[in-house]
Amino acid sequence: MELIYTRHLVASGATSDETRYLPTFRKMRLTKVMLVPNSATADNSSNYLTLSVKNGSTTVASRTTQSAALAAGVSETLTLSGGEALNYEDLGEIELKKTHSGTGATCDVEFLLVFEPARDF
Repeated sequence: MELIYTRHLVASGATSDETRYLPTFRKMRLTKVMLVPNSATADNSSNYLTLSVKNGSTTVASRTTQSAALAAGVSETLTLSGGEALNYEDLGEIELKKTHSGTGATCDVEFLLVFEPARDF
């Protein structure tokens, strides 16, 4: 049985960083992260955004618009990394973050996170 979380992340101000947290209620392992932009975000080598999914201080998935734009309505599957950091404890939290570089970029995205329940890691 998979567990699925969704979260909307809006950073309308180009220089506004945004962080959202999702609580975890049981031990589970992150198996997939997808995002779907609700609006386009252009690529730019100096003024761009970075979207990241974190477990504590470890980034387990990320996407930047430094060299590739986000297209409205086009789903993307992000590459997972982090080994043991893909395991979330009960009563923990998942961090979703948008940070900007240069003058930044606006974004409006939906995250979809898929987990498998786990008894022990």
